[in-house]
Amino acid sequence: MTSNVAGVSHERHSHEEKRKAAYALNMCTVSVSQIVDYNDSYILEQEYDAILNNLNLKEMPKDEALLRILSELLNVITFFRIQNIKKAQIEKRYQEQLKNAIWSAIPNFSVIISGNPIAIAFSLATQIGSGYMNYRREKANAGIAKEDAEIELQITAIEQFNALKRELFTTAWRLADEYDFDDEWRLTEKQIEQYNNILLDTNEYRKYARLEAISNRFVAYPPFWYFYGHTANVIAEEARKRLQQNKKNTGEEMQAYDKDSSIAKEYGELAKNHYEHFYTLTQNHILREDQLAASCALEYVDLLWNENQPDREKIYGLLKLAEHLSPNSFDIIQLCAISYLKVGKSDDAARLLKILVNEEYNTVANAKILSRLYVSKYLSGKDSAAFAHYNILKTQVDPLYLYPMPEGLPDGNQDKLLEEKFMLTQKAILKKAYRNTLDAYAKRMIIKFNSVIPAPEDVPPERRDTYYGNTSAANAHREEAAKKILDSKAKAEYISRLKERGFRIGFTDILNETVAGIEELSCFRDLNEHDGLIRLIERRLRLARPELTLFQTKLNELNFSFEDYKKLVRNYSYPYFTEDFYGRLKTHIDDVIDAVSEYESIDKLDRELSEFCERHTLPAPEQYLHMYKETSQEPIVYSHIVSFDDELLGEKRSNQNSEKMRKHMEKIIQDNMGELIRNPDCVSIYLMDDGIAFNSYLGNDKLRIQNGYLYLVRQKAFAILDDKTKKDFDLIFCTDGIAVVDKNNIRDTVYYNDIKYSADGNTEELKLGYPDVFTNKDVNINTLNGIIIELGKYVRSLDNQYVEV
Repeated sequence: MTSNVAGVSHERHSHEEKRKAAYALNMCTVSVSQIVDYNDSYILEQEYDAILNNLNLKEMPKDEALLRILSELLNVITFFRIQNIKKAQIEKRYQEQLKNAIWSAIPNFSVIISGNPIAIAFSLATQIGSGYMNYRREKANAGIAKEDAEIELQITAIEQFNALKRELFTTAWRLADEYDFDDEWRLTEKQIEQYNNILLDTNEYRKYARLEAISNRFVAYPPFWYFYGHTANVIAEEARKRLQQNKKNTGEEMQAYDKDSSIAKEYGELAKNHYEHFYTLTQNHILREDQLAASCALEYVDLLWNENQPDREKIYGLLKLAEHLSPNSFDIIQLCAISYLKVGKSDDAARLLKILVNEEYNTVANAKILSRLYVSKYLSGKDSAAFAHYNILKTQVDPLYLYPMPEGLPDGNQDKLLEEKFMLTQKAILKKAYRNTLDAYAKRMIIKFNSVIPAPEDVPPERRDTYYGNTSAANAHREEAAKKILDSKAKAEYISRLKERGFRIGFTDILNETVAGIEELSCFRDLNEHDGLIRLIERRLRLARPELTLFQTKLNELNFSFEDYKKLVRNYSYPYFTEDFYGRLKTHIDDVIDAVSEYESIDKLDRELSEFCERHTLPAPEQYLHMYKETSQEPIVYSHIVSFDDELLGEKRSNQNSEKMRKHMEKIIQDNMGELIRNPDCVSIYLMDDGIAFNSYLGNDKLRIQNGYLYLVRQKAFAILDDKTKKDFDLIFCTDGIAVVDKNNIRDTVYYNDIKYSADGNTEELKLGYPDVFTNKDVNINTLNGIIIELGKYVRSLDNQYVEV
């Protein structure tokens, strides 16, 4: 709209203001469209956050109509977030009503115990018939109630959308009148729906052509131009990949090479043009953070790197822009940090890597790179600041992960010596990471394997892993439950469940799953001994076949006894089938890692292991190594507290005084300690009579983070082996066994007689229930094993004296 004063034409709003108004309107329209089309809670949260936290209010057009539509959008998004909760409540209520309806079908049991057989039969038939009709009627009523509730929600949703679309139309009318922008700049619902469908097209050439056909309608919607350019870039990138693979040995190959070369060049230029147009439309951002624009900058950087003479200044400017537009997106920051290194901006890279380490994002990988930058700076000019920053980094991440500083090394050829030292350390870490990961994987498989034999009792989901674990306490508990049911009237029912389970197929499935999972690791897949390792499990299966077949026959004949159960679970456990396999596999993996000569292969094996852990929901490898200086404080969980042992009411060693036992067992340790502790600075032993140190350890609130055995352990404890190193793997000696404490988590109690000593060369270890082991260079393991043997003898002597009261 214009007005003439003294023959001069004046417009109320500049072209840029008009464009921003149209963009703001289109953003709202697209937001409404996505909420309707996708019906996705993630989209709701994304749109809610974009409006509340990501609008640049300085650049947003100040118009009441725009403010109203944004407020209405927030209201509608909030409504749907609440509606999702209501839907869940309706479904829950419906399921409860169905459960209650079933009870209406159950006959009156009083008729079963009175009256003559004919009357009973007639009454039951009548009741079951009417009961089923009751069930159907109740189910129908529940279904009607559910349908009515859902219709109410649908009606309310339609009203919400109608009000929102009405408000959107009003806003469009007002903005078009106020800013007088071209109506073609305004997107319609049909245009947005078409655009959304095009973006889902998996044929990139067709997608590009379809975007090209509608490009004139998206003059005032910048995101379109990013996706337009991104599609061209994908086509160019695929062509470049084919160029690298093409050998050009034949005329046909040469022709294909020329074609791909032409595609890469043409679509690469198109992508750059679209990216440039995107940036002309977003010079004054109406978003505070814009991950789309940051992604565009990084993709543009990749395109520029493919040129014969990359424009490094332009690349640097794009990286700065990406960083500025997405300061809280750590994936963007990570890519920027690496790209800064490519353009020689190591200070910028170090600054971002430091942020990522502080935020614990890819901590170990980023700390390695950052430490290398600090060492390079120090070597180039004895930079004291770099040395100080390196020492600060050592307080955040274990120094074993860091590139070593040249302290104590001769001046000549320091780089090579440091690299060799770093390689040796990373190999040692990687070997330990593989061993610990395989142990954790085996633990996961043990739980699955043990659960093949169904529990004779209800096991809550939160207790499943503990119940089916391979600790001596868990094994004893399962056997006790099996004995109870196999000696009861419910024996036949439980045997039928065992029979139907098909445990032989179940065992085979878990062993197949075990090998299939480990096949993902190239250090197993590519081994020359690969098939030989698998045959170790196969050999055990063949040996087990006769007796397992016998057990199945007994189940079929319903004469399966508790002794049979014991033989089955004790003789044919997961360790029976896999212990040799895992042991030899670890040795071979060590050999593979030792043979590696360049860091690239170390990094590849490391990444492969991390991906394996992620796929199998295992903790990241570095978490097994206890290499972090600090761990986040977990909330204290007090649920499932087990405070009272069944010994308290005299069910077990009723003729023994617990305090007397603790005193006697403490004396066994005192008498046999000898040279138990090799390095008192790293490991301490606290006896019950020591008082302060012993009570202080058990009074540590952090021990309560596990699910509740602290009080029970305290009643039985008489000695503690406290590992003060980063590994922080402690042992609490109790009257019934050793409680394992892994970084303040009391995990397992292992009976003394179940602990096994093992020595291989200079390595000594105690097996604390497969696959857990205790090894510590600061402890004389042989002496510790002697103490455990004596404690086991004492406990066994009490068991022999035991007379149940």
